[in-house]
Amino acid sequence: MNDTHNANFLKASIFITGAVVAYYSGTLTYQFMSDLSPTLGKIGILFEFIKFFLPMIVLYAFKADKRMRGYVLSSIGLLLIAMSFTASFIAVDTGFDKNRKESAEFLAINQRIEMLSTQAKRVTEQAAGLPVNYITKRERLNDKAASIENDIASLIDTRASLTTDSIADQFGKQIAVAAAVIIELLTIATTIALSLLSTNKETAAPVKPVVKQTKKLKETKMKKLLIGAGLLAATSSPAMAVNAERFNLAVCVDASFVHGYNSYNAMKTVWTNKYDHLPTFEMDAYEFQGRGFRKQQMMTTGKSRDQVRKENYADRNCARFL
Repeated sequence: MNDTHNANFLKASIFITGAVVAYYSGTLTYQFMSDLSPTLGKIGILFEFIKFFLPMIVLYAFKADKRMRGYVLSSIGLLLIAMSFTASFIAVDTGFDKNRKESAEFLAINQRIEMLSTQAKRVTEQAAGLPVNYITKRERLNDKAASIENDIASLIDTRASLTTDSIADQFGKQIAVAAAVIIELLTIATTIALSLLSTNKETAAPVKPVVKQTKKLKETKMKKLLIGAGLLAATSSPAMAVNAERFNLAVCVDASFVHGYNSYNAMKTVWTNKYDHLPTFEMDAYEFQGRGFRKQQMMTTGKSRDQVRKENYADRNCARFL
């Protein structure tokens, strides 16, 4: 009786652990993929659903001596784990970036950018208001506005690469990798443990000499176990959606700089008017993702900042926001 109680307690503990891990794994995957596209976010949840109970199917395939099916399913499982690991790593790393944006130095740079933006706008308006024959003064004012715009661009790049002395900034990448690895290992371990506990229970159960457990009965129990795991993964899926349109507009805000300060200022105004209902830190987080996306493209393609910005502006049809 005690052995049965202990086994049930162990199984319940593993099941709860699996539910918690599946929830966080699904949440991180959804946050990453929905930033790219709402449809991809839903697909990511489906992949997490499959990944959760796929190890059980693989074990069953090998026990049934269906090795080829087991190898194929194992390969699919490894691909899903790689995808989930990448999503978890990027989501955790992005969380560290959000914390960095709340530092005193980051906020000071923000204030400096806002001050220079106001100054550039005022100088541009002064130049535009001069009479036609004030050519030299207008050129000086335009040059001054261009210089201020360059200072703003430099501050934006400085803000994007800003680091602090916090543990998150010093070891953020290592922590993100460790968290992603732990999540994936726990996911695999819990599903395999549930499968083995179910198998051990069937093996240890007393069987009368005359009554033998048929293959059909074993398959029925395995199907019940898979259905239970599937329900666990489904109920653990995150329900909160992230508006991918914000990400697209954030990329366009960064890309608009390639067409000059006026274009950037107009796009920034659209951004502010559209999402001023959001908390400041959340708006900043999306803007940071837009710039981070561009920097990642630069590293991947080897293209310059202006080239990537020009391509993003065209590919994402940024003019539609103006």
